[in-house]
Amino acid sequence: MTGRGLAVVLLLVLARLAGAACTTLPAGCGVADNDGDGCPDLCDVCPVDPDPDQADADGDGVGDACDLCPGIEDHPTGMVHRAKLSALLPPAGDDRLDLLDVRDLEGAIIHPEQEALEIRLADHDGEIVRLSLDPAVAGPYWVRRGGGLRETWRWRPPSPAGASGIKALKLTRKGDLFAFKAKARALDLSAADADHLGVTLRVGDDCWSAFAPICSPLGGGKNLVCRR
Repeated sequence: MTGRGLAVVLLLVLARLAGAACTTLPAGCGVADNDGDGCPDLCDVCPVDPDPDQADADGDGVGDACDLCPGIEDHPTGMVHRAKLSALLPPAGDDRLDLLDVRDLEGAIIHPEQEALEIRLADHDGEIVRLSLDPAVAGPYWVRRGGGLRETWRWRPPSPAGASGIKALKLTRKGDLFAFKAKARALDLSAADADHLGVTLRVGDDCWSAFAPICSPLGGGKNLVCRR
């Protein structure tokens, strides 16, 4: 197992040990608490969603408050390499997700052309936006290339209007690693704050989460850039 893999496993173990309401904290939890629920981020099962009870029905280290797969164990947490949210000033509804680049996820066999897909963005105040694709509508616009140890799926619809505003998606599996990129427009991202960003992806029964600890407003609040 790589050093990163050991770190991921350790964080999951710490999260599970944290327990209800973080009343008994193991060593190494730190003090940073971005969502202000009383549980430090390193031991918080939902570090960007306030959940003082730390409920985690499936015991996968991802709490019920932020789990898109609440009855199934999630894959280990990855990292938001970079995200850019644009046109955030009023009026609402014309905001854009110019880039969402998530890496270092655990690989899995998926079939996005046949399965429902969701992308959720959240911060310490809760959900910012949730984007979804219905395979009955989105299926024909997926293009798959490769096979074996490396596969890439690209999705680009004729119009983002019928796809939660999603403009483009790219999912890549390379050996044991998985990554995805997304762009979207005509959104309401006004709930986004300049503190941090949590991302969850669901494809069928597979769920991944990622976190960007640093977000910076640019252009007088017009744009927000988040990174690892």
